[in-house]
Amino acid sequence: MGVELFLSAYDPLDLPSGSIDPLGFERGYLILAEKLLPGLTNVADRPRYFSVLCAGAYLADKAHGEGLRREPPRKQYEQRHKYVLRMERLWALACVLAAEQNGQEPAGLRGVTYAKNRLEILGKQGRTSTTPDYKLLSRQTAYGVLGIYGTVAENLRLLDKKTLNLTPALGWTLAEGFLKETKADLHIRTAVMNGSEVGLAKLANWGARVHINGDFTPTEARCLAIGLRRDHTRFTMAELLARHPYRDQKEDDLSRLQRVFADVARRGGEYAYFVDTISCILAYEQAYRWAQLGFERMLWLCRRAPAGRLPVAELAADPVFARVRREMPQAAADFLKTRAACTTDELRQELGKLDDVGTFLRAAAACSAEARALAGEILARHRDVQRGKFEHGSGRGKLPWIESSGDGHLQLTSARVGGLGFEARALEDISGHPYRLAAADELYRATRWS
Repeated sequence: MGVELFLSAYDPLDLPSGSIDPLGFERGYLILAEKLLPGLTNVADRPRYFSVLCAGAYLADKAHGEGLRREPPRKQYEQRHKYVLRMERLWALACVLAAEQNGQEPAGLRGVTYAKNRLEILGKQGRTSTTPDYKLLSRQTAYGVLGIYGTVAENLRLLDKKTLNLTPALGWTLAEGFLKETKADLHIRTAVMNGSEVGLAKLANWGARVHINGDFTPTEARCLAIGLRRDHTRFTMAELLARHPYRDQKEDDLSRLQRVFADVARRGGEYAYFVDTISCILAYEQAYRWAQLGFERMLWLCRRAPAGRLPVAELAADPVFARVRREMPQAAADFLKTRAACTTDELRQELGKLDDVGTFLRAAAACSAEARALAGEILARHRDVQRGKFEHGSGRGKLPWIESSGDGHLQLTSARVGGLGFEARALEDISGHPYRLAAADELYRATRWS
């Protein structure tokens, strides 16, 4: 089987041509997010999945005995993989069944539509039991518990991702406690271990205790708390976030981080690392959003222009692009100054990886007085970013979305164009990156059992 290699600094997630990262800010954002909340991700935001993952691996070991741990790593992974997928499928059904009875929607459940379809089919067939062998997600390994939560579980030291072997102190304890405290009886365990039938009523009853958004058991809380505390930065940031929760559902991560920054700036001392990190994030995002607004404005105007050809003179007269030209120098200067002022050695080492963004911002700021020059700098950056990405299987760089035609026009290319689906006219129209805050909140909440 062929392996697709990632060779670019610009597209670490190997996003498609419609990538939301046309100016190459994604890599810097991921570096900063990792410095703020190490080992977490935005998508791994339902901690009960860690229990499900560990429980599946635990039942694999119970089925195969000590001999499994002596197998080659690949063989260990394959065996545990099968049990983890079965566990996830049964648990998904249990969550949906419980939701039907108590009205608690299984928000965040991956493959919820597949689980509902499975139950609908069983209902039409008049069946009152099921095996765990049904399709959950188009690619369950990639999009389910293993793909989304596996790396974070390893970062919390619950398991070894290469073998899915549980750590004795945390992973094994979590799995054993979860199954015992949620009363996963012999029928449920046997269904996972042997692929046998289990009653839907039994699953529904279990689902009320293991609901994806339900209360955590004492063992879950204790093990996840230890995992969270394994990294001092991660735990301290989670505690800071607990002091400054989202004000409402509309507040974004950057607004919330501004409030956290005000807190740590007052405290100083032991919080110096967070002062440096959050100030860098806020300055980075401000510069990113102004640059992105400039690019989105060019894209919008080109789309509205006849044949996708926009005279540069029209861009120069555009009030939104004029605002970008006024604001870019200060935004770039603030980021460069903030980065240079960082006093934390650990952070300074990582910030060197943002040099390509700094070079672009410095160049963009230097030519912001003239619309043609700034447009050229932004498009040059976009072209370089696209060349660093690869169309699947082609080995060729991706086309830019816009090019300068050389005759005083900007021209849409034949590339599949991404961008916003609406007209951006102000900085508020450009969203900042999410910084794992919601995932940290949920993990911290899971540790608060009493």
